[in-house]
Amino acid sequence: MKLNQIITSLLETDMYKFSMGQTIFHQFTDYKTTWTFKCRNEDVHFTQKMVQEITEQIKAFCKLRFTEDELAYLDNIKWIKGSYVDFLRLWQPRFEDFEIGTDAPCGLSIEAKGTWLNTSMYEIPTLAIVNEVYFRMAYHYDDLLASFEKKLDEKKVELHGDEKTREILGGCVIPAAEEDWVKEYLDYKLAVRVVPSMEEALRHIARYSSGHSECIITENYRKAREFTSRVDAAAVYVNASTRFTDGGEFGLGAEIGISTQKLHARGPMGLNELTSMKFIVLGSGQIR
Repeated sequence: MKLNQIITSLLETDMYKFSMGQTIFHQFTDYKTTWTFKCRNEDVHFTQKMVQEITEQIKAFCKLRFTEDELAYLDNIKWIKGSYVDFLRLWQPRFEDFEIGTDAPCGLSIEAKGTWLNTSMYEIPTLAIVNEVYFRMAYHYDDLLASFEKKLDEKKVELHGDEKTREILGGCVIPAAEEDWVKEYLDYKLAVRVVPSMEEALRHIARYSSGHSECIITENYRKAREFTSRVDAAAVYVNASTRFTDGGEFGLGAEIGISTQKLHARGPMGLNELTSMKFIVLGSGQIR
């Protein structure tokens, strides 16, 4: 493979695939199906190198097994039965189920044939691989980064960065001071720091975070789980905008406030969070 492995965990799929798979496991184990990839974008064409990379990535996906940690996570979900988790402990994708070729208008054809139990688990990872390979190999990322910088310039975004950031982006970056890491600019300004590791990123967040919202962008399931468990904030995101931290988005109704403390409400607050309770107890001599 030329690219890093795209799918690194069998949990990298939509959760509904597990509810669907559990139903198939208990009721339709002998059903045979064929899943077919179809590209609906007429301006997309997969080169031979892309098809080869997709093939290698699917081979790598088919070598994965559920880890005990992943199975324990699934076992803790109330609607997933232990018998299905036991089945997943033994389950592994089969590369033999895939037929990958170039005989399609877009230059890529994929069919997965076999039991419905298997093919239902192939769809999401296969589409993820196809998308990632295409976008990573179809674009020149130096040009793409240059276009990002141009868009920031058009919006007159002011960047404050550490030494490494200035080394990468050049003199347009203002040297960051200590107060930049905690400041809420309320303006088109960004403070950027390059860190060498996940651990250093977590230390930076622990030291400077307001406890409001934090986000990680990652393809690594384990890193995402570590981030969500170790970051202390009212809302923690994986691959989604922190702009979702809003009472309306969270189903709380109109947002009246935001709390970064832990008692008694944390995060966006609606009417319920801003009211207290009074208990009125009517008895006839009960003593508990």
